[in-house]
Amino acid sequence: MAGIVWTEKNKCKQCYTCVRQCEVKAVRVKNGQAEVLTERCISCGNCVKVCSQNAKMVKSGIKETLDILSQKQFKVAALAPSFPAAFQAGDYKKMIAALKALGFDEVWEVAVGAQLIATEYEKLLANANPPIIGSTCPAVVNLIEKHHPNLIPYLAPVVSPMIATGRLIKSIYPGARVVFIGPCIAKKDEAEKVHGVDVVLTFQELEDVLTLSKIDIESPILNQDFDEPYFDSHIAEKAFRGFPVSGGLYLSLKDNFNFSRNTIVVGGKEGAVSCIENIEKTDFKPFFVDILMCNGCIDGPFFKNVNYFINWEKVEAFVQDNRGYAKNQESLRDFIRSFQDYSKVNLYRDFTNMQVSLNYPSETEIKKILSYTNKFTREDELNCGACGYSSCREKALAVYNDIAEKDMCLPFLLTKEMDEKKTTMEYNREMNAIIESSYDGIFVSDGDGRTLRLNRAFARFLDKPLESLIGMKAEKLEEERIIYPSLTYLVLKEKRRLTLIQETSSGKKILSTGNPIYDEEGHVSRVVINSRDMEELNRLSRESEEA
Repeated sequence: MAGIVWTEKNKCKQCYTCVRQCEVKAVRVKNGQAEVLTERCISCGNCVKVCSQNAKMVKSGIKETLDILSQKQFKVAALAPSFPAAFQAGDYKKMIAALKALGFDEVWEVAVGAQLIATEYEKLLANANPPIIGSTCPAVVNLIEKHHPNLIPYLAPVVSPMIATGRLIKSIYPGARVVFIGPCIAKKDEAEKVHGVDVVLTFQELEDVLTLSKIDIESPILNQDFDEPYFDSHIAEKAFRGFPVSGGLYLSLKDNFNFSRNTIVVGGKEGAVSCIENIEKTDFKPFFVDILMCNGCIDGPFFKNVNYFINWEKVEAFVQDNRGYAKNQESLRDFIRSFQDYSKVNLYRDFTNMQVSLNYPSETEIKKILSYTNKFTREDELNCGACGYSSCREKALAVYNDIAEKDMCLPFLLTKEMDEKKTTMEYNREMNAIIESSYDGIFVSDGDGRTLRLNRAFARFLDKPLESLIGMKAEKLEEERIIYPSLTYLVLKEKRRLTLIQETSSGKKILSTGNPIYDEEGHVSRVVINSRDMEELNRLSRESEEA
């Protein structure tokens, strides 16, 4: 069963980039195609970002969104705090208008949810038993649940801003449908596991929905219909609108609780994985870890090929200008004080141990796997990393667990290719010697009748330099009366063995037999002709009779 991310068959070119870039080795190469192992995948989307062939597919939320928009229930679009980086400066008004035109009743900022959970983090940290690992990033949560379940007790049992926003909306508008829009792939996985939002769209999918609905965000008519559009959510404080940058959670917390400054901010897959591994395996025990799998949400997988620093600048400008709200709009803090059902908004969650353990081979089994790629001693283990694994033994472990193929080894493949090339060259030399030593004339063309090769005996029949005939087509050879009729043309036409007498430009008559050679699909790919000089054949016949 496909998960959130999978590989489209036959697009994969075996570059192993996704294998190298996957920190949890959730990509298996099988029969020359990369496969995403759902049970190991943390849905971070990095393989999507690095795949040069666009072979990685992501579960789409487009159909579900269009279904929701066609229904009568109250509908809310929830924009991730990173949205200013996805669009041009000032386009937030156009985006709100476009979302309303799609059929959404309200458009909210998920900065609202960020403010809600920050309050819960402050409570949690005031009475914490460290380490406390932030749970705002669903890819980090997946990393711990699937690969480091011993750390589940240290995950902050608080929902993400997306889920918090969705739950608040559903408390205010019972039965409402909520569509989250952002740059994150892991949010799609989170939405399926944790109640809060109904569908997750990436920014790219939002553009596709607008295109399908024939809504032009730049249309003057659209902007006239929604004069001065504002967000419908209550105004979140500035700090929470800056949540998508690395350290956004930590920077938003009020330092009104007494805790050690032993706090670490981690952004990026290498740092995140290393941090988690160190907490589990060493004495490294920070008080609080604000951790994201990307360098902030502004570096998410659907900000592909966009400058991180420009994204940061766009978000910061939006935060500082405090745009998007009417002057008389109520603050979130004031709304919470007056909202009677706020106590019913559950901002907490549980986590699940979903670990898939690897099987560990014996040293004998490891050596057997290594020997396949000619690694018999420690010196043979180059640990070059070209296969995507940090060492030959790590790759052998993957082979043992059916995650990698045995011949995924660049030095081995290069040596193998050189050996095969050497063998092929020797074979070609041998075949050339055999063909050239033949007393008979030998002529070979391709499936289009183009001359590929002929031996010198055949060239003598034609009284032409051998090199001048290479590449000539059968029709031209016949048209110029170099050799006629064209046996090559007749064999290609009738697709069977034929024998006939041909005449050459030198006046010779030759007895020729043409044989078609078929490819795997049943098409004639070569025509091979064997020819003898009729005069020579007659002479031999007379000598035989006289004897």
